[in-house]
Amino acid sequence: MPKTSKQCEVIKEERRNAIIEESLHLFCLEGFADVSVDDICNKLKISHGLFYHYFTNKEDVQKAVFEKAKLLMDKQFQNIDISKKGLDFIAQFNHYSLMCLRQGKLYAYYIYFTLDTAVNNRMVIKDKAKPSNRLLIEAIKTSQKNHQVINGDYMEIYFTYLSLLKGLAYSVIKSKKQTDYIIPEDEIPMNLFYKKEIK
Repeated sequence: MPKTSKQCEVIKEERRNAIIEESLHLFCLEGFADVSVDDICNKLKISHGLFYHYFTNKEDVQKAVFEKAKLLMDKQFQNIDISKKGLDFIAQFNHYSLMCLRQGKLYAYYIYFTLDTAVNNRMVIKDKAKPSNRLLIEAIKTSQKNHQVINGDYMEIYFTYLSLLKGLAYSVIKSKKQTDYIIPEDEIPMNLFYKKEIK
């Protein structure tokens, strides 16, 4: 029996998502530059024709990854109270970031891939960062002025924190099962920010 147009749309969406998710997996483990369209097709056991039906090249897949990541992360971060300032905002941002990592591999892949690109290329600078990240940068600066966060270059503190999240995401990605990794309690990463008194 022929498929209905609705069934065909569902199949197309499932295939497209499979290409995105497997590409994301390869990008995380091998690095974007080292993954080819051949690698993606071989991993999924699909033809190049099928790949090119959905995407023009691997950069097009990367764009789709970022769009999907944005939707997932925005959904998780929609509960952030942007009226919070300074250390309170940092703690809240940290809580939601760790909560996403606790959701499992799919979130970890997206977090790792977006942070890997940002940390390695330092592309997420103040004026190009997404709104929640801009607020985090501002919260670090405000907390430094209030002597709540360690002194130093606020962007270095920001990128150090992103590197920590990237490392946690990588531990989730590389794990064989959920019990192979531990996402720390919220307070542990917060120690990166706290200004300690030297006695």
